[in-house]
Amino acid sequence: MDVDQESFTPVKARIQRLCNRQLAGMLCGLLVASMAQAQTPSVAMFPGVAKAGNCTFMDAGQDGDYQPDQHTVLTLFPAMGNSGLRISFDQFDLGTGDTLTIHDGRDANAPVIASGILQSLAGHTVQSTEANADGCLTFVFTSDASNEGPGWLSSIVNFPQAHPNAVHPPAPHPGINNA
Repeated sequence: MDVDQESFTPVKARIQRLCNRQLAGMLCGLLVASMAQAQTPSVAMFPGVAKAGNCTFMDAGQDGDYQPDQHTVLTLFPAMGNSGLRISFDQFDLGTGDTLTIHDGRDANAPVIASGILQSLAGHTVQSTEANADGCLTFVFTSDASNEGPGWLSSIVNFPQAHPNAVHPPAPHPGINNA
């Protein structure tokens, strides 16, 4: 999937902002340059359903800290058949009282496989299990009324996983960027 430079700009700005807070400038410059060359598609946290292939996944505060008083549920299905989703958190920095919960399935009633607060998911990888016939993950993000943080920046990949009882994902919501 080709991504034009304009749609890539929020990802580049997001990486630079997160890097200013957590890493040395030289390493961030290399990361921004390598991602600019790769033109990785991105998905921001929004309410709905989407397919995700090899992409970047971040909170909705692409140009700064995420907003207060959010409760957003997003379900991502693998873009490839017979696959699961694996997410690796490169950056993760939530404000006090805010959480990201990851469910192993197509809604928030599926089993919780990870829950992140503050910097708890930075450097961690989470993936759908073989018990999850669709290979999808549901993300529930909740922010309180204060102390918003820079959020997260992660990479999502599809990985081969046999799902003999897989159900096709529902049609995406109109106007949603499906990576």
